[in-house]
Amino acid sequence: DHDGSHIKGLLINFIHSFWPSLLRIPSFMVEFITPIVK
Repeated sequence: DHDGSHIKGLLINFIHSFWPSLLRIPSFMVEFITPIVK
């Protein structure tokens, strides 16, 4: 959803600001999309 996408962006920006070298590691950050069950 939109909130999750916003939180994901904030987290990536936080890591990029303090530890930019971590984002250069392959598979350090992965996205796990869970199904929505109602």
